[in-house]
Amino acid sequence: MMRKAFPGLLFLLAACGSGEEGAEKEAPEASAPQSVAAYPFEGLWANSFTDCSLKPGSAEEAPILITSNRMVGYENECAVTDVTVIDEAAGRYELSRSCMGEGEPYEEVASLRVSGDTLMFQSSGGSVTWLRCPATEEDG
Repeated sequence: MMRKAFPGLLFLLAACGSGEEGAEKEAPEASAPQSVAAYPFEGLWANSFTDCSLKPGSAEEAPILITSNRMVGYENECAVTDVTVIDEAAGRYELSRSCMGEGEPYEEVASLRVSGDTLMFQSSGGSVTWLRCPATEEDG
């Protein structure tokens, strides 16, 4: 059971940077502009240690990318296999995910709650709160 929870926890903590030097700096990965996203949870998400200018998955301090069909974090990527709207007015969703974390496959359901530019994410690995990365000129 710990084998499934541990990679999920690493994914949750992926945005908590260690201050590594030499991380790959790029414009955030191209995705649909946030204004036309199908769900309010789609976009780049960060915590206080995140550098939103980094490409998702490129370093511990890079943001988390969430779309309706995938999640990308440091040493962890998930295919979102199903999105369940729990309460659209309250911003509550569940994502069924098939993931690979540090070479180990696992599947789980994550609960999300979006309130403005804040995302509360809960999975078997624990819970974390992220803030939406500021929109860039590329986002429109």
